[in-house]
Amino acid sequence: HEAQFRDYLLDYLLSEIKDEGTPLLKECKCYPRNPSLGIADYFIKVADHWIPVEAKINILAEKHILSQVAQYVQIDSFTPTLGAHRHESFEVSRSTVCILADQSGIYIVKDGQFLHCHPGTPVWQRAALNHTTAAEIRGWIQANCF
Repeated sequence: HEAQFRDYLLDYLLSEIKDEGTPLLKECKCYPRNPSLGIADYFIKVADHWIPVEAKINILAEKHILSQVAQYVQIDSFTPTLGAHRHESFEVSRSTVCILADQSGIYIVKDGQFLHCHPGTPVWQRAALNHTTAAEIRGWIQANCF
């Protein structure tokens, strides 16, 4: 189940990738200048930029994954619905980057396209994810996404 995937892998991994001292925000309503577009599974801060994260069991089964991810980028703000920061509003610089994770691994979507990966072939394979890989992911995002 997706909830187990999040609890047992992503909560830990994203805590390792995000800026130290910043919260891991969950189930975040995303707001453009108009009503909410969608709910991202997470937001993390990397290099002082808020990045949405979407978790799926298998992105190959998702027909419109890029359209879904588009709901979480180029927004003005978001509000977590779970955790200690629920109902707080966080302002966002209009980033076009989103982290996408499934049972295969971690993908990066930028400007509406997969960056250095494609469905079924993530940038980082799940089996290779560990503490060292988390630092590599963070550095790679900083170097390639901003």
